[in-house]
Amino acid sequence: MSIGPMAMTSGTAPATLAATLAQENAEILAGVVVTQLFAPGTPITYGGIPHIMDPRTSICSFGSPEQGLMAVAMVQMAKYYGFPVYVNVCLTDAKVPDAQAGAEKGTSLLLAALAGADTFGHCGICGTDHAGSLVWLALDNEIMEYVKRITRGFEVDAGMVAADVVNKVGPGGNFLAEEHTVRNFRKEFWLAGPAWTRQSWDGWVDSGKLSMADRLREQVKQTLSSHEPEPLEAGLAKEVDSIVRAAERELG
Repeated sequence: MSIGPMAMTSGTAPATLAATLAQENAEILAGVVVTQLFAPGTPITYGGIPHIMDPRTSICSFGSPEQGLMAVAMVQMAKYYGFPVYVNVCLTDAKVPDAQAGAEKGTSLLLAALAGADTFGHCGICGTDHAGSLVWLALDNEIMEYVKRITRGFEVDAGMVAADVVNKVGPGGNFLAEEHTVRNFRKEFWLAGPAWTRQSWDGWVDSGKLSMADRLREQVKQTLSSHEPEPLEAGLAKEVDSIVRAAERELG
């Protein structure tokens, strides 16, 4: 059972982050109690998903910096109680995949990931639940891959510091042809896919001056035309079918 009241600062919760967090937490815990009264032992996910109400537009903001701050606090409280937690990050108030979208999505997701959130919602959304699209879904996937590389960190040991390789190459040399480079660069680097550009300026111009949104649209088209999803494993498919049949009987 996932419990996420979604209190909104200055709207459905007081106008301070601390008060909003306290209210959100109280409502989640109340939901936990009710759930356990109905079905003792039900597994719980702590859904820490508060937002703010923008005072100029009255919109429930999905991309504010406060969103990220409260997500971090929600993770900390959930861990205190021992619950797995999901938070609302990697979201934006932008209506098109632009610089605003990238800044809001990337910053909030990184905050939550570094705080230790178990999962987050919701991929593919445009604006504050205004719509959804495969282009937005593709953008979220790219941002998640980027953040996953950051959270993986890097190793530090004698082999990784590579003092022997530095001494071998010496001043004025380069490391391109060294075995150490060939052995390590693929696991050390996040190699950006076609949605990103790391071209020279001239190379970018010659390839059509495409924006990231342009490249994402092309990526979605290619995926839709060529991707063949793998079928469910037979045992899992059978289990899903049994759940569906049970639900149908329950609903009459």
